[in-house]
Amino acid sequence: MLIWIIEHRVPLLSTLGLMLDISGAWVIALDVLRVFRGPRYEHERNSEEIMVKGLPRTVDGASPEVTTEYNKWQVDLKRVRKRGLYLLTAGFTLQAIAFWL
Repeated sequence: MLIWIIEHRVPLLSTLGLMLDISGAWVIALDVLRVFRGPRYEHERNSEEIMVKGLPRTVDGASPEVTTEYNKWQVDLKRVRKRGLYLLTAGFTLQAIAFWL
């Protein structure tokens, strides 16, 4: 078995790299399509929210506070995208190594 792996190391590395590339691309693509479902901003009872140049503002002109759920969602979004980029980088690296063996 070990001899077979050594003899076929180039196609094995290339195939493993391609599988990592495809996995990373899927992770990123599915993450891009995710939509946050829930309130992004805290709504206080006595304040109204208005739009100024497309950005939400409270009546006194301050930016509204972002909800903790939205903050957690953004952190998770970045973490998943990093994983996808790591998978892509590892896959391309393995393919490059296989090309030069």
